[in-house]
Amino acid sequence: CSAPAAYQGVCDGQHSLAAPWEKQAFELACGVCWPCYEDPLCERDWAHPCPLGYAPVAIDARIFNASDHIMCELVSSSPTQCEHFVSFSSKQEKTDFAERCAPWPCKARCANGDYAECPSGWEAAGNGDCVAPEYYKAPGCRSFRNFKHWTSQMKDQYAQECEVRWPCAAAGVELQSGALPLSICALPDTSACPTFWVSAAGGRMCSPPRYYEGPC
Repeated sequence: CSAPAAYQGVCDGQHSLAAPWEKQAFELACGVCWPCYEDPLCERDWAHPCPLGYAPVAIDARIFNASDHIMCELVSSSPTQCEHFVSFSSKQEKTDFAERCAPWPCKARCANGDYAECPSGWEAAGNGDCVAPEYYKAPGCRSFRNFKHWTSQMKDQYAQECEVRWPCAAAGVELQSGALPLSICALPDTSACPTFWVSAAGGRMCSPPRYYEGPC
């Protein structure tokens, strides 16, 4: 494997790696990330504004009209060769970034198929009116919209066109495809590392992915 010209890590630019343990050690020591085989149970939520490890940045009102898309800022403290600020104008740009830097979350599905009144992060203003958060900006899409009487199909279409995602209605149960809570698993496998974590030290330890932001 040959490193790209932009690589600035501590390791040499060429390596031959075959065994899984070699790749794991190389990832931890050299600040790189191996791409994952796509999980067939995880449908990526490309409507989510930012990949894992990033958060949307509020747009200053003085430059709102000049902004084209949502800006994402790196919030993970783990070492990375990826950009600290990035925006995306298409699904293709998101998939390209996911392959080389950070994946998108799995798409949530509602147990009863019902979505909430407003998109995730939007504020309900009453009577079906919803106000977008300060970071929201999508070409051809408004920051104030009435979604009263919209069907799930209409909301799905709007999510694709305007880069929003819909949480479940209050009575629904929101599940991430590709990952189930322990209470839903008939027999959870606790013998190995958590999903996306890497076994280390001969299986005695587990190392988190670089976008992990939990309390441990």
